[in-house]
Amino acid sequence: MSVNTLFPGRASTSMTGSLSLSSLPGALKLMYPIFRLMFAEDGGKSAKKAARSTIWGATTPDLEGVTGHYFDTNAKEQQLHPTAFDPQTQQKILAIIEGVKTDS
Repeated sequence: MSVNTLFPGRASTSMTGSLSLSSLPGALKLMYPIFRLMFAEDGGKSAKKAARSTIWGATTPDLEGVTGHYFDTNAKEQQLHPTAFDPQTQQKILAIIEGVKTDS
């Protein structure tokens, strides 16, 4: 089994289209006009482009046996930020994930 991270990039979708001022926390509300411009409706062009890296990652034989790598929106391998390897940061993230309650 392989587990890798693929960054699809920015995409205008139903989800990004539903972004509202009230859905943003605190200081991010100031960024709302920029978000609206970044995620303007484009007829699906950006979503189609964003899907390429994810589809590549799920279907390419090039990743057979490759795990723990990060690929950008162009399916090019990139280095993870050093904090990704910091045990304290990892523990904080796990604590947050484990603390999330689900309705299931």
